[in-house]
Amino acid sequence: MAPNWDIEDALNKVVNAIQVGSTLPFMAETLDEYKTRYRPDFKKQYDQNADWDKDSPRVLVLATLVGALAATLASSKALSSVGRLPTYVDLESALLAGYLVSLMKFCPVPAATDGKYCANFPSPIGADPDESKAIADHLFEALNSLGLFQPG
Repeated sequence: MAPNWDIEDALNKVVNAIQVGSTLPFMAETLDEYKTRYRPDFKKQYDQNADWDKDSPRVLVLATLVGALAATLASSKALSSVGRLPTYVDLESALLAGYLVSLMKFCPVPAATDGKYCANFPSPIGADPDESKAIADHLFEALNSLGLFQPG
């Protein structure tokens, strides 16, 4: 029996949550790129009859975190290069945010609710896997110590 959810509808909810988490807008092409990168994991979960209604609250919280991190990375990049805040999230910052969140301890575990949907998010060109994992671990610890995000 097929699951009672639609992959494209779920991906639209994810990119909406990413936008909600960001203080900056995203270009439509960037949101489409998120969908392209998440789609294989969503398809896999659909094929395995995952319960999106049950899983979506945690996944959407993580998507909101992607948006917040993307805006932070884009702002930092723009301030250091041109000395002013950006008007939108650039593609490089957006993809790095998605990748870093996919590496956090509560995301890449295949059996975890969250990790099922982002475990294979591709590394942006030039992202060092070891360095990225270390950054993701620091972000995870910071979020836990601040009580901003409690996995589990």
